[in-house]
Amino acid sequence: MDAGTCNGISVDITTDPWNCGRCGNACPFGTMCCNGNCANLITSRKHCGICGHACAKGSICCNSSCRNPNTSVFDCGRCGNTCPVGSNCCGGTCTEVFSNQRNCGGCGVICPNPCVLGICNYD
Repeated sequence: MDAGTCNGISVDITTDPWNCGRCGNACPFGTMCCNGNCANLITSRKHCGICGHACAKGSICCNSSCRNPNTSVFDCGRCGNTCPVGSNCCGGTCTEVFSNQRNCGGCGVICPNPCVLGICNYD
């Protein structure tokens, strides 16, 4: 606890949303005081969901959960970008995988023959 006194009241400036980091520094609505900094737990990569929970490198925080924007079909490329049925998230882009010869049945699966329902047709 980083105890201090603000206006005669004992506070912890690392967690107090009305005195975040220093006396009188109130966090905006929808944010929390995490280690003396105001953070949006819904979108903060350093404080995703709870204070101190950092997302891995390359991940983003979407609705308080760490997501990989290169592979998440619910947050493909950015938060909230949901891929349609029959698509995968390939490198941050929703990609059709049922008939795509470059992504037959999955990302990066190359099929030299027609791709039918996500299966490479070898006749």
